[in-house]
Amino acid sequence: MKKNKLYKLYNPICVQGNINKRHYFEGWYYKCVDADNNYSCSFIPGFSTSNNHYKRHAFIQFIDNSNNFPIYIPYPIKSFSYSDKPFVINIGNCIFSQSRIIVNIEHIHYNIKGKIILGEFTDIKRNVKLPTIMGYYRYIPFMECFHSLISLSHSLKGYLNVNGKVINFNNGTGYLEKDFGTSFPKQWVWIHSNTFANSNTSLMCSIASIPFVKRTFTGLICVVYVNGKEYRFATYLNARIKKLLCSRNKLHVEITQGNYTLQINTFCSNNNILTAPKNGDMNRKIIESMSAKIKVKLIHSNNIVLEDISCNGCVEYN
Repeated sequence: MKKNKLYKLYNPICVQGNINKRHYFEGWYYKCVDADNNYSCSFIPGFSTSNNHYKRHAFIQFIDNSNNFPIYIPYPIKSFSYSDKPFVINIGNCIFSQSRIIVNIEHIHYNIKGKIILGEFTDIKRNVKLPTIMGYYRYIPFMECFHSLISLSHSLKGYLNVNGKVINFNNGTGYLEKDFGTSFPKQWVWIHSNTFANSNTSLMCSIASIPFVKRTFTGLICVVYVNGKEYRFATYLNARIKKLLCSRNKLHVEITQGNYTLQINTFCSNNNILTAPKNGDMNRKIIESMSAKIKVKLIHSNNIVLEDISCNGCVEYN
């Protein structure tokens, strides 16, 4: 494996593809929550390269828990530029990097400006066998979508001005992940929060239908991070989904792995509509809530390791 590919493999925040690749997308999910856990928002910068040369473009999506958004802003593909060392992407007048977010967005009815400094990232455990949260599946080149956890939690400092309203993010909490490939899964649920009563807790859980060779299987990747310790549940670690109950506003998930049981319940009141990729084109609509109530319970051999509740959590389903 070439040196540059190895660097990108072990530094998943980096651009993994390129703008000349057909039927391809790549996007980063920067979530920001203020110190009082009253306001949360996410920036999703990325690029889309369909088979049609004229449909290729960079983009920035923005959603928040006010439900006055989302917005999807396309940019000419030539406006996208990046550096891997250090990681920085530029789209229009906006900068997204490993250390900061600088935005200057003027779009019809929306005006978003500001600068947010990102603190030290809380990463997951990595090794040669499990280079990302996808484990050894990261090495399989024909997967339709690759998911990477970049930071389970980090501090924030700075502000945003959203349509004249100034939001202070000093002592706030951030989260960063990304996806790349050709398409989002046909069906999936995704749950995340790092604003629990215990501030040292973070959760990400994703369950999806995964096309693989001539069949489809249900894949699971999940991390519970508590007081500096990572608990990982995954298909490649022989985790089992015992329950997955979905309704319009509620989800119930129960996962077992060895002597561990993880129970997650979510309650969504308001939803945003996001744009997602299919065969590289950003032409699919999905639902995400940024104001979900999330209850999590982690049990080990009948002993409760964690039981906590988060508000303003994120739930996505399709």
